[in-house]
Amino acid sequence: MSTAHPTSFARSRWEFSAVSVLFGVVLVALGVFAFAMPVVSTIAATVTIGACMAVAGIAGLIAVLRERGRPGMAWSLLWAVAALGLGVLLVVWPVSGALSLTLFLAAAFIVRGVFAVALAFSRRRVFRSWGWVALGGAVTLVLGLLVLFNWPASGVLTLGLLVAVDLVFYGAALIVAALTAPRLAA
Repeated sequence: MSTAHPTSFARSRWEFSAVSVLFGVVLVALGVFAFAMPVVSTIAATVTIGACMAVAGIAGLIAVLRERGRPGMAWSLLWAVAALGLGVLLVVWPVSGALSLTLFLAAAFIVRGVFAVALAFSRRRVFRSWGWVALGGAVTLVLGLLVLFNWPASGVLTLGLLVAVDLVFYGAALIVAALTAPRLAA
């Protein structure tokens, strides 16, 4: 049984909604900035990914050093060194890193699109909405091909634009969710 007073719950819920709206507005503003400056956003995303990979590599090296003599240590060491090295490369050469990440993203979209279309057609007799899966796969495949055929120009824009879309939509979703949340009577 809770001892919290109902008005304190309503107040904390209102504060949560207000914080969500504020956070949503900040995300939308950052998304608009990212749309306005996609190259800057791409570089920032690349450096962030590189820093995360470098930190993961350092953590992996620490774990390997603490677990000397365990089975699979060579593979763990190889992964840690690769993560650290790739992370440093992305931070030091973010434009080249963005180009590489964009090629990887294009390849991932193409593979995912082909697999989704193949899955949809293979399951069309038992899956009533197989057409939607096929359409989603086709769109993903086309996006991957567009990025690939416009590379390297797409390499300095794609990541930044994806970040912008994500920020705007997630921010807008937070705002709508907070503003449409049911209010409790005080």
